[in-house]
Amino acid sequence: MKNKKILISSMLALSLIIGVLAGTAFKNINQAKSEHEGHSLSINPTTNSIEEEFWNVDLVIKGTVSEQQESNRDSGITGKANFSYDVTSSTIQVNEILYGDLATNQIVLLQHGNKENEGLSSKHLKKDEEVILFLVKTTDGYYWSYNFDDGIWKIKNGKVNATPLSERLEKYVGTDEKTFINDMKKAVKNKKRNKEFVDVGE
Repeated sequence: MKNKKILISSMLALSLIIGVLAGTAFKNINQAKSEHEGHSLSINPTTNSIEEEFWNVDLVIKGTVSEQQESNRDSGITGKANFSYDVTSSTIQVNEILYGDLATNQIVLLQHGNKENEGLSSKHLKKDEEVILFLVKTTDGYYWSYNFDDGIWKIKNGKVNATPLSERLEKYVGTDEKTFINDMKKAVKNKKRNKEFVDVGE
């Protein structure tokens, strides 16, 4: 009987500890959501269309990479859990705004990693490359791709190329620039939220 009481007490204590840890983690996630922009912390179900995939896109541009630099960014998570991470910033000269509003003729695209991160740096844009970018805006005025490689398309000899994660976008690899732009402009203009989308903050 004594052992049973000890077991029950231990289980209650363990449950309490797990609850406290879960609450702390949830708080940090919400802080990160509001302060660490760029890659959504929302729970995103499988989408049913390109329009739903583009739900969080703020800006789509066609432009040219004019310069690059490396730096560190703060995670935006307050307290002891805070950390910084390496980014490569590419200044993009905007040649055409395909969707959204922009008051300047330049934007800065952030990509994770630096030259020392071989796996990440291989995906970085290069100076003078012509690109079409699907972007989300940060709280301090910079931009990330809306979904990693899905939002970064390079133009060469009138064709667009990327390594998209989205199966719906894969069919556009190697497509002529005009067709791609027309289809994407239509899709992002009609972007919509997936009905099953659940936001961590809700």
